[in-house]
Amino acid sequence: MNGIKTGMAAFLAVFLAVFPAACGSGASSGGRDRAEGAYIAATEAYSQEHYAEALEYLRESLRHDPDFYQARLLEGKVLFFQNRMSEAAKLFAKLAAAYPEYTEARLWNLRCLVIAASPPSPASAGSSAGSAGERVEAAREALDRELSFNPTDWRVLYLYVLLAGNTGDWERRLSMGRRAEAALSDSAKVYLDMALSWYSLGLEDRAKLFLEKARVVSGNNVSLTRLAELTGEFLTTGGTTAGTTEGD
Repeated sequence: MNGIKTGMAAFLAVFLAVFPAACGSGASSGGRDRAEGAYIAATEAYSQEHYAEALEYLRESLRHDPDFYQARLLEGKVLFFQNRMSEAAKLFAKLAAAYPEYTEARLWNLRCLVIAASPPSPASAGSSAGSAGERVEAAREALDRELSFNPTDWRVLYLYVLLAGNTGDWERRLSMGRRAEAALSDSAKVYLDMALSWYSLGLEDRAKLFLEKARVVSGNNVSLTRLAELTGEFLTTGGTTAGTTEGD
């Protein structure tokens, strides 16, 4: 009998030690679920340009999970499009510092730096980031740093085009423009290849998504635009080229 009591006491001791931890884990998981649910609602409101509503959902999401990176990033975008540039810039700077491995956080931080260096702008008005010359230098240094390890991202190159244009540096603007055009051409080719890859796997919706991306980045490049059209025809006809049949 004493052995049974001893065994029961040991079981209860283990149970009482483990149960609170299990409950805590469940609560954390539930909080994350609520955070993700509010974030999804925020993305829907954001896509419809209902920025005030999106911000309310994001605040709810971050209340449940303050370290939810995607929610923080979307909060910055909402503030940006609400023209609350100072708040957006501070948030993106913090995200870029905290998550340097995420390109999107760095890109939005760069956008804010370029806007702040491009007077007149809401971001530069009353800015505490120094004089106009200092803001231009800060933006240029950040762009150079990004290009040192991300030299073929057309988005970064285009931001440099904007900065150079606003500072009257036409030689650098043309140089960065040419590099951006070359990067866009490469992007279009990659998107076309991805479209064909997804089609080969039987995922036509994904294939069409990448085909549309290729069309967008083709811009005024006639050859790439025609290549995207031919790829679209290929996908539409079920993998056969115009003028052929399955039996040919």
